[in-house]
Amino acid sequence: SINGVACHGASAMDDTQITAGRPYGGVAILWHSALRICITPVLCTSRRICAVKASSPSGDHLFLAVNVYMPTDCPGNRQEYDDVLNELSALTESEGGDRSIIGGDWNTDLGRTTQHTHALKRFLSDESLLQTRRVGLGDFTFEDALGHRSEIDHFFVNESLVDGETSCSVLHDAANFCDHAAASLLLPL
Repeated sequence: SINGVACHGASAMDDTQITAGRPYGGVAILWHSALRICITPVLCTSRRICAVKASSPSGDHLFLAVNVYMPTDCPGNRQEYDDVLNELSALTESEGGDRSIIGGDWNTDLGRTTQHTHALKRFLSDESLLQTRRVGLGDFTFEDALGHRSEIDHFFVNESLVDGETSCSVLHDAANFCDHAAASLLLPL
C-alpha cells in the first residue's frame, strides 16, 4: 500500500503453478486517490488486460484507460495475440466509446513486418486509435541483455483525446533495472 495511491491490476502468470525465478506479465494502473474523478475497475476476461473507467463526479464518461501485456511476437502466439486484440476491441466498444487510452507492452515493434504487426495495425485502424509517439526515430523502449533494442511499448489513444499538448516520451533512467524503459504520456483532458 502506497499512501495516497490507489491501483487496479492483474497478473498474466498462471497462479496454479509454482514458478521459479523472476515473475513476468503483470499489468496495473495507478492513480492519485485524491483525484476529483471517479475511477472504476473494469472486469476483463484476459489476464493480460487491466482497465479502469474514469467519470466525472456527475457521472459523465471521461475516458477508458487500459494497460496491456501482449504475447511475444512469434507465430506460435498468433491466436492468443488475436484473442487479446478481440477483447480489447470489445472493451473499447462497450466501455470507452471514442475516449480510450491503451498502453503497455505490445511485444510488437511497428517498424517490423510480422503477422503481429499487421494485426496490431489493423486493430488500430478499426478502433480509430492513434500512435502517440513516432516510431523509428532511434529511441527504444526495450533492451535485452545482449544490447538488442526495439520499440515494443506503446500508447494509443482516440483522436478525440489528442490536442497540441499531447506528448509521449521514453524515460531512460539508470535507477530502472527493468529491460523496459518507462513510457510517459502527457494527455491534457
